[in-house]
Amino acid sequence: VESTVDPNTFSVMRTTKLDEQGKRVRTSEAVFDMGAKKVEWTERDPNNVQQPPRVVTAVLDGTTHDIISAIYFLRSQRLTPGQTFELAVSDSGRVYRVPALVMNERKKVKTVIGKVQVVRIDVGIFGAGRPIENSEGKMSLWVTDDERHIPVRAKLSHEMGTLEIKLKSFNKTKNL
Repeated sequence: VESTVDPNTFSVMRTTKLDEQGKRVRTSEAVFDMGAKKVEWTERDPNNVQQPPRVVTAVLDGTTHDIISAIYFLRSQRLTPGQTFELAVSDSGRVYRVPALVMNERKKVKTVIGKVQVVRIDVGIFGAGRPIENSEGKMSLWVTDDERHIPVRAKLSHEMGTLEIKLKSFNKTKNL
């Protein structure tokens, strides 16, 4: 996934993806036109160039994110326990209202950047009208409890299983 965002608002301008699942390969591009207030998402099968692309358009109403720019946006905010955000998040050409709740859970965890204090953010991607509509689950994101809000862990729990993501390396010479 590659995202191009507005540096001031973290609103997404373009998202490109390469999705490989065994022999199934798909490329997609979402172009966000804030002037026209629309997003156009195009998906192609590079293994079948004869197949016409799948195109979906949706109306944009203000600042919109993809999953990557939504994380960067949350990182730029003051994260106070109990605080909620409602983010417009686009995926596959559709726009969803996704709630994010800063939990009253602060703890120290061991990470590749050392033992750090983190704060948990629960992100509502599961359920009716959300990116993952027809199932129940939970997504949590842990970021450092400092001005950088470095994402050090994420966890998605679903009936099919649990996906845990941990920060594996960190380059201290680069600014985040």
